[in-house]
Amino acid sequence: MKSAVDRLQEKSGKYFRVVRSDVHTKFGTALKMKVESKLVPTFILYSGDKDEVMRFHSVPDLERIKSLLAELNKS
Repeated sequence: MKSAVDRLQEKSGKYFRVVRSDVHTKFGTALKMKVESKLVPTFILYSGDKDEVMRFHSVPDLERIKSLLAELNKS
């Protein structure tokens, strides 16, 4: 069975890009510090202007993300 993240990544392809990072690597640790994440998993939704829009600490529902993206596109 695929993980929830794998399923989200497969379903989201035409809406947004999922970037994964292993917090147990040097890069992952540095990224975790840069985005000031204290919990794992952390999912961060950024706008096209690279501003943080929403932060989730569990695998977010694709429909919720699509709704947020629609709101962003109205702005």
